[in-house]
Parts: sequence; C-alpha cells; structure tokens
Amino acid sequence: MNTTASLKLFLASPFALLILMMLASLSNGIKQLLVLRQTGTPMSFVKYLSYWPETVAMLIANLLAFAVLISLDQLNIAAAIGVGYGTNSLVDLLPGKRSLVLKSTPDDPEKIQGRTP
Repeated sequence: MNTTASLKLFLASPFALLILMMLASLSNGIKQLLVLRQTGTPMSFVKYLSYWPETVAMLIANLLAFAVLISLDQLNIAAAIGVGYGTNSLVDLLPGKRSLVLKSTPDDPEKIQGRTP
C-alpha cells in the first residue's frame, strides 16, 4: 500500500487527530520553555507539567474542543493543530501558578543579544 495513502487514512481517524491535538498543546509548552531558556531562568518540561491545575485544564479544554469539533463534523488536521496549540496558550492566560512563573521570569538583555560581559 502507498505510504501517503496510509498516512492520510491514519490521520483521518479521530483518535489520531486527538493525539495530534495533544501534541500541538505540548509543542506550545515546549516553545514557552525555549523562550524562557533564551530570556530568563530555565524550567524543565517536567516542572512545567507539574503545575496540575493548568495541565488538567489543558487536557479538559482539548477534550471539550475535540468533542465540539467532532460533533460539528469540523475535525481535521488543521483544526486539531490550531485548537491544540491555542488551548495551551489560553490556559496559560488563567491566573495560575504556571502562568505567574512564566510571566515573572526576569529578562536578561545579554542573553537575548547573545553577548557576554
């Protein structure tokens, strides 16, 4: 069987799109951690996920969005990636500990510009 056709068939399944949605949320978290590494105090991915209220809210929001998209017959690759990525951003706007830690990281202009003293 053609691998392109197999991939299209696999990505047409709701389960694969749910996994893709979750991976998109996790990729948003990785992006946030990379920004922290460039501009402030690094945080591990495990520490990032250890903020349970935000992590659980991200999972619940993704599941609710998945249910809405599938019930409206709007679930596709673009929707799964976009909603998954955006869900994590929205959850980090909530006044929780993780968002406070992410927002309160001090900027270091020398790291941003790549200079050393």
